Amino acid sequence: MPYELIEGENWKRTLKFTVEPEEAEKRYMEALKQARRLFVMPGFRPGRVPFQIVEKRLGEQIVSETVETIREEEFKKAVEEKGLKVLGSPAFDEEEPFEKGKPYRFTVEFEVEPDFELPDYKGVKVERYTVKVDEKDIEAELDSMRYKFARWVEVEDRAAREKDAVHADIAVLHEGVEIARLENHRFVLRENAFREFDIDGLVEKLSGVKAGDEREVLAVLTENFEDGSKAGEEVTLRFTVKKVDALEMPELDDEFAAKMGYDSLDSLRADIAARIEQMRLQSEEQRFRRSVVDKVIEKLDFPLPSDFLARQTEANYHRTRMRYLRMGIDIESLQDGKHIETFRENAEADAERGIKELFLFERIAEKEKIFVTESEVENEIRELAAHYGISPVKMKSELEKEGLTDQLRWDILERKVVDFLVKHADVTEVDGPAPEPGERRSEAPEETAEESAGEKAPETE
Repeated sequence: MPYELIEGENWKRTLKFTVEPEEAEKRYMEALKQARRLFVMPGFRPGRVPFQIVEKRLGEQIVSETVETIREEEFKKAVEEKGLKVLGSPAFDEEEPFEKGKPYRFTVEFEVEPDFELPDYKGVKVERYTVKVDEKDIEAELDSMRYKFARWVEVEDRAAREKDAVHADIAVLHEGVEIARLENHRFVLRENAFREFDIDGLVEKLSGVKAGDEREVLAVLTENFEDGSKAGEEVTLRFTVKKVDALEMPELDDEFAAKMGYDSLDSLRADIAARIEQMRLQSEEQRFRRSVVDKVIEKLDFPLPSDFLARQTEANYHRTRMRYLRMGIDIESLQDGKHIETFRENAEADAERGIKELFLFERIAEKEKIFVTESEVENEIRELAAHYGISPVKMKSELEKEGLTDQLRWDILERKVVDFLVKHADVTEVDGPAPEPGERRSEAPEETAEESAGEKAPETE
C-alpha cells in the first residue's frame, strides 16, 4: 500500500496513506463477514443472515472496524519497514470519511525516538569525596535530640533575647487607626517571625522587652495579611508584652543518654557518629553515581521530542502536586504565582534530564550488550518481597497486576548501565566533603527547631 513519510522538526513524523478502492473494499468485506458470523437473528441460522440485513443493522460498526483495522495494520507495517521507534500514542486523521468504491486516505502524526551520535562515555573525569564526621556534626545531632525533650519556661529575671518566645497583644495600626488585633499572640523572636508582616530588624527592635512593656515597630503588610488587598501598605505594630519564655534544654549527660536507650553518653556519641557516617557514605555514593551520568549527559546535543517532553513534564508536575496534597497543601491555590512557576520549571528540568537519560541508557545497553536476565528479575522480586514481608509469589503477582514488571526490568538495566559507567570512569579521590549542589528555590517554608520544640513542650512550669 503506498504511503509517504514526512519528517518534521523535533522528531515529529507524518505518514500519509492511500488505500485503493479495491483494497478498501476487500477490508470492508472481511469486517462484514466477521460481523455476519457473529450476528444472531430469529428465523435465520447463525452466520446465515443476508449481508444486506447485517449491513443495515451494523453498517456504522462495520465501517468503524474496517477503518480501525486498516489504520493499525498499515501504520504497523510502515513503522517496521522504516525502522521507526514510536513515542507515545499516534494521532490518526482522515481526509474524508470511509466510503465504499472510493480511495480511503488518512494520516498519522507521531514522534520518534531521537537518532543521535553516542558521545564518549568511557573515561569521564569525576571526583569522589571522602566522608568525615566532625565533633560539631555530633553536637548538632545531640542538640536536635535534646530539643525533643526541651520545654518553655517563663523568665522573669531577664529581658527577651533572640529565639525566646514572646507572648503579646499586637495592635495593627494604619494611619493611626486600628485595623486588626492579635490577642496574646505567641511568636519566637527571630527574623521573619510573621507571615503577615515584613519587619526589618525585628530581633533588634524587640530584644530587651519584658512583661508589661509596650513597643511600636514599623512594618509592611504582606499578601498573607487577612485583607490581602492591603499588601504593600505600611503599618505600625504596637506590641504589649504579656510574658517571655525561654527554651530550657535537658543536661547532656549519662542520664540523658539512658532516656535515649544507651548505656552512656559516650555510647550515644559513638552511635550518632556511625549513623552520620553511614548516611553520608550513602549520600556521597548517590551523588557520585549521578555525577558520572551527568558528565555523559552534558555531552549530548540533540533536540528533545517536544510532545514527549510536555507529557513527562506534566506527569512530574502532577506527582509533585499529589505529594503536597497528601500533606494538606494544594500548590495551585497558593497566592504566590511564582511558586507554581518554580514547580513547573523544576518538573520540566527533571523531565529533560530523565528523557536524555532514557535514550542514553538504551543506546549504551545496546552497544555494550548489557541486558537483564530472568534470574536478576527473580532476585529483585525476592528482595522486594523480603522488604515488604510477603512471599515472592505474591510480590510477583502484585507487580504483574499493577503492570510494574517492565519498570522493574528497566530499573535493573539502569543500575547495570550506571555500574558500567562508574567502572570505566576516571575517578579522582578528593579529601573533604563534596561541594553543595546548586539549590532550587524553596518549595515549602521550613520549621525552626525552636518552633518544633514549642509544639512538643509545655510553655511554662
